[in-house]
Amino acid sequence: FSLFVSFTLAPMLAAHWLRAEQVEDFNRGARRRLSAPFRHFGPSWDAGLDKVRGFYRRTLAWSLGHRPVVLLIGAVALGVAIAFIPLHLLGTEFAPTEDDNQFNLQVQMPPGTSLQGTSEAMSQLESRLMEFPEVRGVFSSVGGGGGFGGGQRSDSGSISVQLVGKGERQRSSLQVLEEARRIGRTIPGATVTGNVTTSLGGGGAPINIRILGDDLNKLEDIANQVLTIVRNTPGTTDARLEELSGFPEVQAVVDRSRMAPLGITAANVASTLRTAVTGTVVGQFDRPGGTPSDVRMKLDGAETMTRAQLGALPIFAPATGGMVRLDQVANLQQTTGPSQINRASQQRRMTAVANVTDRSLGDVARDLQTQFRQLPLPPGYRIVFVGQVDRLQQTFKALLQTIALSAVLIYMLLAALYENLLRPLAIMFSIPLALVGAFTGLLVSGNTLNFFAMLGMILLMALVAKNAILLVDYTDTLRKRGMARSEAIIEAGATRLRPILMTSFTI
Repeated sequence: FSLFVSFTLAPMLAAHWLRAEQVEDFNRGARRRLSAPFRHFGPSWDAGLDKVRGFYRRTLAWSLGHRPVVLLIGAVALGVAIAFIPLHLLGTEFAPTEDDNQFNLQVQMPPGTSLQGTSEAMSQLESRLMEFPEVRGVFSSVGGGGGFGGGQRSDSGSISVQLVGKGERQRSSLQVLEEARRIGRTIPGATVTGNVTTSLGGGGAPINIRILGDDLNKLEDIANQVLTIVRNTPGTTDARLEELSGFPEVQAVVDRSRMAPLGITAANVASTLRTAVTGTVVGQFDRPGGTPSDVRMKLDGAETMTRAQLGALPIFAPATGGMVRLDQVANLQQTTGPSQINRASQQRRMTAVANVTDRSLGDVARDLQTQFRQLPLPPGYRIVFVGQVDRLQQTFKALLQTIALSAVLIYMLLAALYENLLRPLAIMFSIPLALVGAFTGLLVSGNTLNFFAMLGMILLMALVAKNAILLVDYTDTLRKRGMARSEAIIEAGATRLRPILMTSFTI
């Protein structure tokens, strides 16, 4: 449609508005209004452009006389530019981090830490943060969603840190975050991690690795190996397992030989323990005109019971009609275990997460994948990337498919326009060379190949195609007038130089 407009509407508007006498009258009036230093700017600009056009004409003539050399230079330049990625000279990531004047901290205390203990540790961190000249305020939340039974976690918390505007501080949010991490390491027992938001929103850890399997013990062993690899990979920080282990717990190992004569089953024991510790819904309370509420029966003070007190819980014995103590039919063992068991894809899972610093996400993920492939895994166990790494791979795949489809559609359009199957290839083969400038520009400016950069490359390729169309189209026009091929190409290049420069600089 843009091609249709440029071939129809633009010439009609030019014929209506750009009449020769009107242009000359405008130029005379403009020259009178301009001050002396700017009065000769137009002629000077045209003279400079004529010099550029003359240099381009000579360069184009030399290129046509040395076509193998030009093709070789183009192929080598394209190969070198693409090699920036596997050589780790140009990093890749889903979206760059953004300094939006805030970042988040997560605080994890040793398992079993009381709410008061966690609050005191976070208060120390808050007071240290408020000493930063860049910090405007903090908002803390102590405790969070718990594990089995929907309880609360007393050993964790989070802090949202608001910074002053970029113009009021010398350090970026990433630099302030790194200083906050350093302060967090000085608080006894606290593990402090942090993250900033990305350009597409969200502030989760960019490295998110799932370890899937069936046996929880094997899963934990593999997860610890994965965590060690992540911690030893350059560019990672705040590496940790999301599923915390080491929580103190009491396990009741039932003795079936003792339970059988009493008519007690393992389900009876589990039901009694569940009722005592977490409660069991035994009825509903109907509010007049309101929503019914569950009535939950629970043993008072169960949260602070010792192992001896748990052993004294009465268990009903159907065979005798009487009651027995829990420790008469089960052995109570003090041990540790995970706070919760998560599942994904119908398998148990553990998740290793980490933040990225001083390196691009794509480079870190590539190093991790190389090391994971060398890690021996039992049958049925696997390691997969989720989160930003997965979105990075999916986005690049989708954009590459889009570019390929666009190339096919451009070729079909040009083949129909020129009524020739070979002539559009002159335009199509010039498009990949746009990557030379794009990759070099990203490398020199210190940026990464990300979602926004690839959108820019699509626009860049469209611009290259448009420029090539201008050259090839006018070359065809000159050849129809009887001009030789090389002369037509040189003349078309010199004539179309000004509009190509105008549109390129505008874009």
